Order: sequence, then structure tokens, then C-alpha cells
Amino acid sequence: MEQHRHKARELAFKALYSWELNKKTVFTDILNIEYEYNIENITSDFGVSLFNGVISNITYIDDLIKNKAEHWMIERLEKVDLSILRLSIFSLMFQPEIPYVVTIDEAINISRTFSSDKSYKFINGILDSVINDLGVKN
Repeated sequence: MEQHRHKARELAFKALYSWELNKKTVFTDILNIEYEYNIENITSDFGVSLFNGVISNITYIDDLIKNKAEHWMIERLEKVDLSILRLSIFSLMFQPEIPYVVTIDEAINISRTFSSDKSYKFINGILDSVINDLGVKN
């Protein structure tokens, strides 16, 4: 089950990154490119819920990022890092059934795969601050 969710998070991240570049991407665009629909429904369903959830709450999530990323303008953040933060903050705020340590671990893993060597530290710091504000204790 967790393997499906990891793949769904990675696909949702890719879709969010693409959306950030063109504001037109939907989750199935990435699914078509990567799998031509040869992916299990559980992965697709979870990925769609992540992507759509972020897009539906993007103003709120971005305001939170702006508040937490001291001395950084959101427009100047690396788009990869911004996409990871959006995905992770959505999960922290709107998916309380997922332990916060899983969300942070996934964010760090995606960051290490797709971003710079130092990005995971920045992402971890922002997410830790969000967790502290939310009082998340799972």
C-alpha cells in the first residue's frame, strides 16, 4: 500500500511542478506520459486527490509558505521545492490520517531525487515550522 502511495506522491509532485510552469497540467497528463494508464487505481486515485487538493487550496498553502519562508519571496523559490512544499503542506493540513513523519520523509526523499543537494534541509525546516504551528502530534 505504501509503495502505491509513494508513487502517487511522486506523480502528484510531477503534475504540480508541470502545473506551476504552465497552469494547465492535470494529474492525468503526467499519468499518460509515465504509464499510459498502466497503473493501479489506488495509485491513480490517491495521486488525483493529492493534486486536486493542492490546486483547490493553493492560495492558502502559498500564503503559509510565504509566512514560513522568511527572507524568501515565493516567486524566487525553486519550482521543484515549491511543488514539494505544496504537496507536503496539503498532506499535513488536510490528511490527518497520514502520520506527519511519513509526509516529511516522503518530502525529503522526493527532494533528494529531484532537487538540489541542500533543498531537503530547507524543505524540512519549513515543514517542521508548519507542524509546530499546527500542533500536529501523530
